[in-house]
Order: sequence, then structure tokens, then C-alpha cells
Amino acid sequence: MPDHFKSAEKSSVPTPIWNAIKEQMNKRKGIYLFGDAGSGKTHTMFALFNRADASQDYGVWRFWSVPDFLSDIKSSFDDKTDGDPMKLAKEAHVLILDDIGAEKATEWSTGILFELIDYRYRENKITLYSSNIDLDKMSEVLGDRITSRIRGSTRAIRLFGKDRRVIC
Repeated sequence: MPDHFKSAEKSSVPTPIWNAIKEQMNKRKGIYLFGDAGSGKTHTMFALFNRADASQDYGVWRFWSVPDFLSDIKSSFDDKTDGDPMKLAKEAHVLILDDIGAEKATEWSTGILFELIDYRYRENKITLYSSNIDLDKMSEVLGDRITSRIRGSTRAIRLFGKDRRVIC
């Protein structure tokens, strides 16, 4: 976990956003958090992850940025020491996929993502997504099959705000 997200906590997430996420999770549904770069999507996801780690809410959680997940899948072909990322992602009770749509969409990457997202959809596992892309445009990036499963298992929430990374 990057150092600047270790301190992400519930109090830094707007209450209506936090409550909507928890409500969805209590229904065994996920969230699709989207907004402009720097609007706090990843920070919000780490706040959830940090709180879950401390409280053991909902069982085992995993957190991956999608580009890192795809890189870990490629690395696992040669190096099995860290386990199978696909298996870990499928078995997690709650999975956070950060920055979906940021990866270069190829036949291989969309195939990997379809396998994971379809499995989690069929097994009714909670998956939380963040993206700079709204779901209407996600079909253009990852295709209708993936987007339909995300849409069918999540509530989309848009984050607004200035880029938090820019220091004025």
C-alpha cells in the first residue's frame, strides 16, 4: 500500500458517499465510483480497505489497481511464489478494482477482466470499482459484456471535486 494511503480513513470520506457504499455492501452489492482524476476515488477505496482490515468486516478483502492486477497475472506465469492473483481475486469476499479502464484494452486484458468480473458476478461477490470513466463510456473501452456485469452488480456514484493531488 502506498504510504500516502495508509492514513486514509472514514472521516475523510463524505458521509453520504460512505453511507451509500455501506448500504450497497449490506445488500451484497458493489459500488462503481467514478469521477475526474484526483477527485478522491482511490482515497475512498483505501479508507474502506483500511477500515475493513481493522474490523474484519465482510471477511477477506483484496485491493488491486487494474493495471497492477494485469501485470501480476503476467508475472505469475513465470513466478508462482506470491500465489495466483486470479485465484486470490476470485476468492476474496470483497475485491476492490481501482482504476478500471486505465489499462490498455487488448484482447488478452479484456479476456482476463471478463473471467474475473463474470466469476464474481455469478458468485454474487462484492466488488468495488473506481474509474475515471462513467459506465456509459466504459462499454467503448472494455466492451458490453464486462460493462453489463459491472452495471448489474453495482451502484454508480460520481465523485465531484478539484484535483486533490494539485497543491495550490
